[in-house]
Amino acid sequence: MKHYFLSIFLLSSLVGCVSLNQNDDNIIYHVGDKSFYSVTYIDSLGSIEKIDTLRMEVTNGFYPDRKQTRIEYYYRQHNHNEVVEYNSWTGLIDSKDYFFIHPPRIGDLYVLSFSDFPTLKNSFDETVKPYSYEGEITMSKSFNGILVNKVKTSQQYLGTKTIELNNYGNIWVHQTHSSGKSELGTIVGDYYFSVKLGFVKMDYTLPKGNKILIERI
Repeated sequence: MKHYFLSIFLLSSLVGCVSLNQNDDNIIYHVGDKSFYSVTYIDSLGSIEKIDTLRMEVTNGFYPDRKQTRIEYYYRQHNHNEVVEYNSWTGLIDSKDYFFIHPPRIGDLYVLSFSDFPTLKNSFDETVKPYSYEGEITMSKSFNGILVNKVKTSQQYLGTKTIELNNYGNIWVHQTHSSGKSELGTIVGDYYFSVKLGFVKMDYTLPKGNKILIERI
């Protein structure tokens, strides 16, 4: 009888894991979804330096544990005379309480490791209450020969607005404004979230005034 109940317990646990692994509770980011983005690099004077492309796929896995849905990034980076392709996996949270996504941190986008990451609380409430938070991330990563040990982060909810996106026209979004201060300087981010499409635009200003603009296409 003892072995019988143990078998039932193990089977129930397995079924539960399978259900969780399918991320059935996700509201926007469903398993198998693919999203495409343009990645525009703009210098400190406002001139476009290059435009790369990015694809994100939602998988049925976990990252780094069952708290996050595993996503795959495929990044085509245009260098001077060649195109370099990168891919990596990371995670997002899609829940009734809040949304969170790891930005791509590969190739020329590695610098986003030192920014505050896009987050939105209670996104389906049309009257989201104003909020802000501050935090601190410890790490040991190098960028351009500079060792980064700590990133002080802050993020503030700015309300809703209408923005225009290629292929989508005018869409209604929630906006948050963030900063990530480290040994590199301060990276400022403005994030735009659609209740139908998720994070559709991430606008970063780097310490030297140049910008990275990631937009869904």
